[in-house]
Amino acid sequence: LTTTALYFVLGAVFVVYSYKVPETCTVKIQPSFIQLGALLITLGISSACFLGVAQTMLSALSHGAVAQKYRIEGRDDEADSEESDYDAQADRARTCLRAPTVLHTIALAGTILLWVHTASLALVANRRHCGNVANVFWFLTLLTGLNTCFNSVGGSQTVRV
Repeated sequence: LTTTALYFVLGAVFVVYSYKVPETCTVKIQPSFIQLGALLITLGISSACFLGVAQTMLSALSHGAVAQKYRIEGRDDEADSEESDYDAQADRARTCLRAPTVLHTIALAGTILLWVHTASLALVANRRHCGNVANVFWFLTLLTGLNTCFNSVGGSQTVRV
């Protein structure tokens, strides 16, 4: 939940700061800030979708555990019903994962490519004409990179349904 919220916050900061780029800036970094903000907000949306799917996965796992318990107790009819519920929810979770996974992958690839482009602009930005644009970019990039890594590490510990 924290990484999802941070994607939204960092995206908003990129967009808001894009309007603070001085007009005297010699590099066209403002559009890159807006685009990075939009991509980070998109990552936030896809991460929020993953949270919704996680709820469905947990519900499916609960049905699976109850089915196993009923099977051990010899309550086969109830176990069959719980297994059916498990299968239905697990299938729904798998289906619901497709769209946000594609969206997240495209947004992440776009973010990486745009980071490279914006980094090249930040490296040549003249401090006298552009103010602290480069420093703000590097700071926000560090926060975004840490957030993305934290999100990846947290995501690798999920249960497969």
